[in-house]
Amino acid sequence: MIFVNTKKEAGKLKEKLGSIGISAEMLIGGIDQKERDRIIDCFRKTQITSLICTNVLARGIDVPEVDLVINYDVPFISQYGFR
Repeated sequence: MIFVNTKKEAGKLKEKLGSIGISAEMLIGGIDQKERDRIIDCFRKTQITSLICTNVLARGIDVPEVDLVINYDVPFISQYGFR
């Protein structure tokens, strides 16, 4: 699971990973609930190996199979900036 700050960065990272043969999907704002459920289900079943997320999932997801979480971008807090 890889956390990024923006949708744009998520798209760039998905392209980079795909170019080296790593299956990845994005969970970002603006995706309808049915599509989110499908992506999470594929991730749980390990049909995709990397899940690129914005803060849409920062408050919790329960996937026991996750063995690595990466903060690709430095976390951003709107009232404080980058921390």
